[in-house]
Amino acid sequence: PPTYNAAYNYKSWEAYSNLSYYTRTLAPLPQNCPTSDLPNAKQVVEKVLVRKQFIPDPQRTSLMFAFFAQHFTHQFFKSDFKKGPAFTKALGHG
Repeated sequence: PPTYNAAYNYKSWEAYSNLSYYTRTLAPLPQNCPTSDLPNAKQVVEKVLVRKQFIPDPQRTSLMFAFFAQHFTHQFFKSDFKKGPAFTKALGHG
């Protein structure tokens, strides 16, 4: 799909040729979008994400492990710091 760059509100060659995990596949939010009609974020979190009781993972792990592993690999192994953190090569899988 066509990708967008965070610096522009339109598709560009730079965004198309950017092989990073950080390119956007969704178009940016239009300036005339009625975001004030959206519900309060706190209410959404309380209705959807808050648990009444703790449910442990059967494999005794957590999502924080996967998050840290992804952060570690993106931070040190694949980023092209000369171009900035948005340029991370994503050739194929991982």
